[in-house]
Amino acid sequence: MNPPFTDLIDKYRNCITKNQLKHTDMKNHISAFLIALSILYTQNQAFTQGVAINAGNIPPDPSAMLDVQSTDKGILIPRMTLSQRDGIINPANGLIIYQTDNTPGFYFNSGTPSTPSWQMVGSNAGAGSQWINNGSGIHYSDGNVGIGTDNPVSMLSVNAGINVDQSDSNGFGSLASALTFGQNKRVGIASNRSNQGNVQKGLDLYTGSLRRLSIDSTGNVGIGTTSPQYRLDVSGTARFNNIIYATYRLGIGIPDPTYPLHTSTGYFNTRVGIGTIPNSSYALDLSGSSRFQGNMRVTGNLTTEGNLLVQNNRGIVRSNSGTQYKIVPFSFTFSINAGAGVGFESGAISYGETFSGTPRVIVAQITTASGTSGYLGWLNIIPWASNSSSTSFYVTNVGTGTLNLSTVTVACLAIGPQ
Repeated sequence: MNPPFTDLIDKYRNCITKNQLKHTDMKNHISAFLIALSILYTQNQAFTQGVAINAGNIPPDPSAMLDVQSTDKGILIPRMTLSQRDGIINPANGLIIYQTDNTPGFYFNSGTPSTPSWQMVGSNAGAGSQWINNGSGIHYSDGNVGIGTDNPVSMLSVNAGINVDQSDSNGFGSLASALTFGQNKRVGIASNRSNQGNVQKGLDLYTGSLRRLSIDSTGNVGIGTTSPQYRLDVSGTARFNNIIYATYRLGIGIPDPTYPLHTSTGYFNTRVGIGTIPNSSYALDLSGSSRFQGNMRVTGNLTTEGNLLVQNNRGIVRSNSGTQYKIVPFSFTFSINAGAGVGFESGAISYGETFSGTPRVIVAQITTASGTSGYLGWLNIIPWASNSSSTSFYVTNVGTGTLNLSTVTVACLAIGPQ
């Protein structure tokens, strides 16, 4: 009970005891005393139920000890500096102040009176929260963060997809459970969880909602295929605009190449170097031994800087003099009617082209012959008087009787300096 009302009651008690009040005064004073008691009772009831501060005499909300209502005014709580705040003796848990310096704002004591811990209101989700404001950003002070899961196993665990650059559109057909890009989520990276052999537990790259590149659980990479069988498995046309280097074997159209360069059908429209960087003068530049199985066709000149050898190292050996030789075929026909030991000279027979010198070898072989007497074996043909453009043949019957042949065709071969 308030002291003024206590003093008033004591005063009336003394007057009544000493019989100092008149009848009229007694009535007036008793009336005033009853009014005072009524006010005191009403005041005590108001503090017991809560206090309302408003312009319309609206009672306080039953759940509030203090209910303040206004449309044009606010509440001011104690304002102080950081040092003044820290000077509060035994601040109660939940005590609120407004700090005016060193990051101004509302602060509350989340600790105990003996060990206060002042937290800025809005800096985290409350006492014990690990989300902390840092300027315009927030960070997590400890533990893992889960999005779509209440049991994160990593620093950031997402149990669904992640979308980047959501405002942009990039095609059709949204991806699910992936790192996607754009408004419609049609470009992204997704984990491959389908049961397709070694593709399971792989990684896929999508564009336009279609899977373009796959990496399986063994590390094989597929372009245009979802089940790569090799370190790089390309289904479709591929272009390489620079040097391809293989330390072992390179197969083109061959799944398991046997040779360093193994092709089923190959086409190159530029220079190819095997064992060396290709010389600009050659379409194919080989360094080291080469092997060709099957027929080899050369259109144009075939130049060797060593011996040209065929099976079991047999073939044409290049002269040490450095002279290049060529082989020229030619032919001629004649008739003969001569007795034993008789012959004739054919005259100059052209090679059909010119050598740079007299051919070293001229070979003649009878291909057809017809006649009425003698034997073909009696016929002897010897080249002589040869030069760079022609040669003569001396034809002789070396038999024992008359040799009569109406038409003889002879195929010849001249080998000489080019």
